[in-house]
Amino acid sequence: MSHPLTIRRPAFDFDGVSFHWHPSPALSAIGNATSFGAVAFERMVVHAVRESLPLIEDAELHDEAKAFIAQEAVHSAAHRSHARALVEAHPELGGTQDRVDALCEELFGGRSLKARLGFAAVLEGVLPAVARHMIETRDTLFEGADPRVSALLIWHFCEEIEHEATAVRLFQHLYPGSWRAARIPLALKFVAKFTRLMEREFSEHAPARQRRDRWAHDPEWRRIGRLVRRTALSPWPVYDPEEERMPEWARGYLARVAEGDDPVAAMG
Repeated sequence: MSHPLTIRRPAFDFDGVSFHWHPSPALSAIGNATSFGAVAFERMVVHAVRESLPLIEDAELHDEAKAFIAQEAVHSAAHRSHARALVEAHPELGGTQDRVDALCEELFGGRSLKARLGFAAVLEGVLPAVARHMIETRDTLFEGADPRVSALLIWHFCEEIEHEATAVRLFQHLYPGSWRAARIPLALKFVAKFTRLMEREFSEHAPARQRRDRWAHDPEWRRIGRLVRRTALSPWPVYDPEEERMPEWARGYLARVAEGDDPVAAMG
């Protein structure tokens, strides 16, 4: 069963944002890398889903796919504004986005629609688990951080929960009987290459590798086990995204943003 997706267009102002927007250098680097990566990744997903539209025979899923495209396009634009602000503060990062874009083209440019949609279904299935963990630990996880970047990540990942099953439904509709888990090697290759690229790009601004302090702000280690379990199960048929529920706080947050509240103030 499809779910309606809401297109929200929150306004973010990253003027003067610091590279080290979080007390943890590693989490600062992860958040910054997310913005550079989202611009290229979301564009690839948008192109793949748009290419699939003429093939979708279910009218409801067709409408959902179009809304999914709109959401992903807004995500890309918001993260691009953050990345641009980082480049303004650190001109040496001026070529970073081009290199991330080139990496995505290298990995996905010549692949079939089935491969690209399968990859999207794998990654889109993993992200909501990360999102829930972020939401459940947000007060401590983002303590002392720049609220603008915190709100960007929270808003984006709340919407990842909202549309988490869309890519899976689309893949299953177009390729019934195929396993999206077959794209796990491609997903791992993407993550590994992207991580190495970001380590090189950020080597002059943050620790090249994610140091042990990356979870220093994480208040509940026991939740990591649930996060790992959800992530590991998400690409396989045994995992049903429909069984996952939007956290009540996230539902309220998205409603406030949809009503026009400033995404930072809406954090409460």
